[in-house]
Amino acid sequence: MIISLTANKDSFKSVAFQPGLNLIVAERAEGSTDQDSRNAVGKTTLLQIVHHCLGANLSDPLRKPMLREEGWDFTLDLETPSGLISITRDIVNDRVARISGVSLPLYLGRAVLARFLNR
Repeated sequence: MIISLTANKDSFKSVAFQPGLNLIVAERAEGSTDQDSRNAVGKTTLLQIVHHCLGANLSDPLRKPMLREEGWDFTLDLETPSGLISITRDIVNDRVARISGVSLPLYLGRAVLARFLNR
């Protein structure tokens, strides 16, 4: 289960997840129709960050020069059958995963994470 998603920058609004189903939705403005979309709220970016923390290659929206220049990293806290773990991936050195404080090349990080999740 995902416990939380945080970043190393104060401007990022941390997300805490609760047991059970968690929905990420945008608020609808008064007068919105079913056809209105609420873009730029951060729903897709949040999912891309979770995917990145879980070992995916860096998606195009996360390749922004500003994120690289400012040294952003994201931490996903998980409850696994083996216990609590934290996975941190940064934007500049995206070929490394830090799992509970241990830095590993991404390919090894993926293997370690798979073991944690499959116990």
